[in-house]
Amino acid sequence: MTVWAGKLLAVRVWGGSADAGGRMAEATESEYRLLNAMSETTQYSLVELVESSGVKRQQVGRLLAELIAEGYVTKYEQGGRAEYRLSPHGVGKRTMMRGLAKDGPVGWGDFLKAASSAHHQAGIAATREQMAEVPLTDDDRDRCDASLRQQHEQRLITSAELMRRQRMLAAAVTHGQLREVFDGLRPPPFYGEGLPPAQHPLQQVGSAIQAGSLALRLLFCLPFFLAGIGILKGASTPEEFLGAAMFLGGSIFFAYPALRTIFSMLRSSRTSNPPR
Repeated sequence: MTVWAGKLLAVRVWGGSADAGGRMAEATESEYRLLNAMSETTQYSLVELVESSGVKRQQVGRLLAELIAEGYVTKYEQGGRAEYRLSPHGVGKRTMMRGLAKDGPVGWGDFLKAASSAHHQAGIAATREQMAEVPLTDDDRDRCDASLRQQHEQRLITSAELMRRQRMLAAAVTHGQLREVFDGLRPPPFYGEGLPPAQHPLQQVGSAIQAGSLALRLLFCLPFFLAGIGILKGASTPEEFLGAAMFLGGSIFFAYPALRTIFSMLRSSRTSNPPR
């Protein structure tokens, strides 16, 4: 578990003393607002971050220093002034905090889901960074132009803005220059945006444990079921029929939850992977 995830869970899951918990919650809220005001593709000055986040200037400066030291924010010198944007790790941290920002305690299921989403978003941001100097192909340009036209049809940009961005697209040479073309818009899924987040390793462990418990439950019920079948075959008295019914009924009763879970998983698998 990363340090920032531990800090957040300390507030959201376990709590703490009233004073310490209040100070930590306030610091976490300010950091959350600052991260939400930042982007991995657009750089912001200190003044812009103070205005957009609503956090006091002194606190923004302190938080930025901490985030830069921890590798979540990258600092640039632009025309004699400092500008900031999120690093791939910062994108993951923001996603994690968004996933855990809810009323009431955060369960481990929520935490693992948020961690998987954070890892996925950080991977997308890292891929975008790695492809910044990769030249654009004709197919890339066609996809970008189609995306701009679609968002124009959705009235997200005006006709004049569409033409301006198309001129910028025509002049762009690398993927990194697409940041300005799609500033404030949704870019095409070049960097893995369309792929579902991979399961957190602990989720995979939990799935394996669940599968093992289902198998053990069925194995435990099997001898009683077979004993009931054997008694039923040789039964000739009411007592023997009753005994067979008890063995069969008991084994089916205890195996039913496992069988229901297995059939539910099979139905879900068929729904998510329809036959071709």
